[in-house]
Amino acid sequence: MLQVLLFTFLVTVFFILIIIEYAKNLELIDVPNQRSSHTMPKPRGAGIAMFLSFFFTFVLFDYDFFIKNCTFFLSVFIVFSAGLLDDVKDVPPKLKFLFIIAAVILLFFTTDIKIGSLGVWFGEDLVIPAVFSLFFTIFAVAGYTNALNLIDGLDGLAGGISLIIFLAFLYLGIVYQDIFVVNISIIMSVAIFAFLLFNWYPAKVFMGDSGSLVLGFTISVVAIKLIQHINTVPILFLAALPILDTIMVMVRRMQRHMSPFKADKSHIHHKVLKWKTKVDYSVMLLLLIQVSFSLLGILISTHSNFLNLLIYLIVLKIFFYVFDDRKVPRKKILLSTHLKITNFLEKLKYKYILLGSFIVGLVFYKVLL
Repeated sequence: MLQVLLFTFLVTVFFILIIIEYAKNLELIDVPNQRSSHTMPKPRGAGIAMFLSFFFTFVLFDYDFFIKNCTFFLSVFIVFSAGLLDDVKDVPPKLKFLFIIAAVILLFFTTDIKIGSLGVWFGEDLVIPAVFSLFFTIFAVAGYTNALNLIDGLDGLAGGISLIIFLAFLYLGIVYQDIFVVNISIIMSVAIFAFLLFNWYPAKVFMGDSGSLVLGFTISVVAIKLIQHINTVPILFLAALPILDTIMVMVRRMQRHMSPFKADKSHIHHKVLKWKTKVDYSVMLLLLIQVSFSLLGILISTHSNFLNLLIYLIVLKIFFYVFDDRKVPRKKILLSTHLKITNFLEKLKYKYILLGSFIVGLVFYKVLL
């Protein structure tokens, strides 16, 4: 196994070095725009290196596994093609979604990778009717793939989050002896680790859509496989940060009567960067948050979906408050005196201390069960 992992690492590094060297010739240059955190053009497309090392590792070292899961690898290739086209030519988002939908449909009709149930609630398995299962699977996979793509805004962030998620998946795959989950998670983890050596601040290369789309798609597919072993809601914790970010951004945009798909700088990483001002500190904070969520997801993986969902909604509420950049303007409008502002903040402080205590109590209660 060690030689397999070493091969994946070295092949990823090899192709990344080629991409960095010939980025201009390959038209793989990321030109900064108003939403970028970098100011100088940099090579992109390191996702090509991760995909190639991922692909070649299975072909050369586990061909039987590759053949057995050939439709999965074909679906990943379809998504990779969409990302590669975007890295080179900047294709419209709708076209990328069509590629992702095609990949999901392929998996749905040729494998057991589909969401056929929402899990057990109050002793009853909530089975999704077959006619809706395909649409729900497309929504979940395409939604998460896009969510990870959107959070790819700071050096090391999307790669770091993906690495943490795959390591959590690897642990659960080992616990439940799921060969598919273990193999995909460990090879992806090594490829991402090699990429992060070049992507940590200050980044020498970006993964591009060829990387973020493949990682998001693969994470969602492995998550669906894990639903065969664990409850459904813990998946929201295991892969939390991109989901929370997308929900908050879309809700905030709709509150402002804007399109939920309009690009702006309202993502979590943009807000944290304003606070911390340094990219590496901001990324480390966000990665620690994802580690916390993934560990919590592992701890509650077999517990009641209802309590898990309650905890998740409380966390979502806290995130909405903490990352709401409209708090100060609202307070200035609603409260005219310094005394009222102080009283209001004191009430909020105790309210969120109470919410935090409640969630911590629930977690300890569930762990001790």
